[in-house]
This record gives sequence, C-alpha cells and structure tokens, in this order.
Amino acid sequence: MNLTSEIAAHIRQVHFGGNWTAVCLKEQLAGIDREMAVAKIPGLHTIAALVFHINYYISAIQSVLEGHTLD
Repeated sequence: MNLTSEIAAHIRQVHFGGNWTAVCLKEQLAGIDREMAVAKIPGLHTIAALVFHINYYISAIQSVLEGHTLD
C-alpha cells in the first residue's frame, strides 16, 4: 500500500470507524442538531467550528495529495 492510500484509509477510519482510537466522527456527531452545534460555551470552540476546522484541514490535505501546493 502506498503512502497516499494509507493516508486515505486513515482519514476514512477517523470519519467512519476502525481507527486505533476506537472513536469516529460519524458516531460522535450523530444526534447533534444545529442548535447544539452552534451553542457557545465560554472559553471553548463550538462543535460547528471544530467540524469546520476538520473539514478545512481534510480539504487542504486532499489538495496536496492531488499534487497541488499547500496554500
């Protein structure tokens, strides 16, 4: 398995299960509605902001793996 395939497999496992942490985003976010996702707790990021950051990171990594520069 090449490095790109290994990274892709790891990202899938983080999102859908089967990773070494035994935690996956799909299960953790199940049942979270919009109101809960945007609820503000002083000193902490919202769930929506954290998910946005995860998505932004994955998009950047995907772009790099497709041969583009990291901007």
